Amino acid sequence: MFVKEQSPGYAGGKLKWAEISEPLPFVYDSDPDLIPPNLRRANQRLDRAVDRIYRPGGFATERERVEHLFELYENCVRRLRPR
Repeated sequence: MFVKEQSPGYAGGKLKWAEISEPLPFVYDSDPDLIPPNLRRANQRLDRAVDRIYRPGGFATERERVEHLFELYENCVRRLRPR
């Protein structure tokens, strides 16, 4: 599953929501449970697709995702430091 394949569902869900209610940043910040189910599912599919870019099996938890991303960042920064 590629990110490009998931993007239309995500964008379509955002557009439907934006036409009928509050701006999305307001909804995400105030109460994620208010996000329409179709947009929530599209968002979750997109998240899984992006996760698989970084790790084929994805991540079990948000903490695992953040730890992995920081490890990648630290490796990149380490290579940039003068020796």
